[in-house]
Amino acid sequence: PETTLLNSRDDLETVRGHSRDLVFKPVWSRFASHVLLRSTPDFLDAIAPSPAMPWVAQRFVEGEEISAYAVAREGKLKALVLYRCPYRAGKGAGIFFERVEDEAARDLVERIVAGTTWTGQISFDLMREPDGRVLPLECNPRAVSGLHFFRDPARFAAAVLGDGPEVGPDVTVPQTVRLAMWIYGLPVALRSGGLARFRKAIREGQELLDWPGDSAPVRVQWPALAEIAGMAWRERISLQTASTRDIEWNGPG
Repeated sequence: PETTLLNSRDDLETVRGHSRDLVFKPVWSRFASHVLLRSTPDFLDAIAPSPAMPWVAQRFVEGEEISAYAVAREGKLKALVLYRCPYRAGKGAGIFFERVEDEAARDLVERIVAGTTWTGQISFDLMREPDGRVLPLECNPRAVSGLHFFRDPARFAAAVLGDGPEVGPDVTVPQTVRLAMWIYGLPVALRSGGLARFRKAIREGQELLDWPGDSAPVRVQWPALAEIAGMAWRERISLQTASTRDIEWNGPG
């Protein structure tokens, strides 16, 4: 969708009049933590875009959100999964992942990686409009949660590193982090009256940290949570913000 880069308050003024049709977000951000969705003009007073901390204003698109994770070599897809996130930690970070099939979404990803002769990992936040058209909202050149749908390392490595054919996801059941579901998903379910749906998700979702013969990922999430919670408490920030505090990048400034 149409997107405008905002480098100053003057830039912001050019779009203030139709803010109810726009989504505002910082260029350097994560978890959708600062997103303003179709805000009234007065809410924009809290935004101070600058060349060092720019924002974007993007046309709001109605529809169904789809996430995509892909790997390509020289513009050719080597791995792809499409999925959706019915449960999230806050506004952005998914904690429960369900596979979907969508030919229009696949076609869009194929055209982008081919047109850029892309090599490497690439991921997208997509929106499927009611008429079936798929639009890209955001692109990230890195691994995302869709990687968890590939659990056969030999097939995956042969496809993305060797001359093997494109590999599809070998996991069909939903993937989740149960600890995050209890922390974030349960309160939302209780507030919204969706407890039965939450129970079904917990029952059907596969713990993505649970690997045969390796109990370490499940076991170490507790000390990891304690470390993140300690940082959040000391710095008076959210758990989500603390979880990326030591790895995030907020621009060259």
